[in-house]
Amino acid sequence: MGALGQQIVTYGGREYGFITNGRGVINAVPFFDTAEFADPATNWAIPSKSLEVRAVLLHHWAGWYGPRLTETATASQEFDQLVACARDHRTRFGIGPGYNLIAFPSGRVWAVGRHGTHRAHTKGREVKSMRPWNEVGRGACVAGNLSEEPMTQRLAQAVRTMVAEVMSWPGVIPDVAVHEHGLTPTVNSAGTKYSQATECPGRALSAWRAQGGLTMPNTQATPDDPAWKQYQPGPVSYEPEPLQEVWRQGYRVGRAHQARDDHDALMGLVPGLLEAVRSPRDAEATPPIGILRQMGMAS
Repeated sequence: MGALGQQIVTYGGREYGFITNGRGVINAVPFFDTAEFADPATNWAIPSKSLEVRAVLLHHWAGWYGPRLTETATASQEFDQLVACARDHRTRFGIGPGYNLIAFPSGRVWAVGRHGTHRAHTKGREVKSMRPWNEVGRGACVAGNLSEEPMTQRLAQAVRTMVAEVMSWPGVIPDVAVHEHGLTPTVNSAGTKYSQATECPGRALSAWRAQGGLTMPNTQATPDDPAWKQYQPGPVSYEPEPLQEVWRQGYRVGRAHQARDDHDALMGLVPGLLEAVRSPRDAEATPPIGILRQMGMAS
C-alpha cells in the first residue's frame, strides 16, 4: 500500500485538504459528517455493540450529478459531484451520501459515509440477521452508469480497493459477502424474500465480476501502460445467481413484493418511532426515521 498523503480540492472558492490512507482512499467523511448532510433530529449512529458488517453491496449512480466524468477528471470535479449527491440524498433519505465509498473513472476512491452509521443505499433486510441492509451492509458505489458506460482498468482497481477497504473495518464477519445490489438476498420484516428489482450496479460491472474481476490483483501500472486499456466485458449478461426461485422470479417481475414490504416495515417501526419522538438521541432505542424516507413514507 502507498504512503499516507493528502488530496487538495477546490470547492466553492475554497481549498480543502483530505487525508488519504495507505490504500489511497480519500477520507472526505469529516466534510459530510455534519448537520448539512444528515438530519440532526435522527440518531444515525449504530450502537458499538451492534456494529456488524455482513456484506459489501456494490452500486452505481446510474447517471451523473453533473457532466459525465472520465479518467482525466480532476479531484475537484469529482468532489463537486460528491456534494451534489450528498445534497440529493440528504433531501430524499435524510442522510447523504447514502453510500460509504464512491469510486470514479479516474480510479480515485472517496470515503464519504462514516462506518458505524445507518446509511441509505439498499432497501430491506439481511436474511440471517433480519437487520436492515443499511445497518449491516456497506455501500460501495461507482459513479456513472455502468449499464451504458464501460468498465475500465482504473474502475476495476477502484472497485477492488473499495472491497478491500471495507474488509479492514471493525465488525466485519468472517464470511462477509460481496453482493451486487440487484442480486442482494433480501427479506422484509416478516421474513418474506423479495427482489431488489434493479440491474444496479450496471451490466458492465456485473459482467466484469462474473469474469472474475474481483479476484484479479491490482496493478501498479501507469496510465501509459497497456494495463490501463479499456476493459471490454464481452457479451453482457445480467442474470440472478442461482439462489431460490423467489429471487429469480422476483428479479424478473420487478417490485411484486414491495407494497407489502413497505406496509410491514412501517408497522414494525411504529413503536420505535414513538420512542424516537420521546428520546431522539437514544442510540439504543431509536431506529432512524431515514428508513421511512427511503420508502417514500416520510419527508
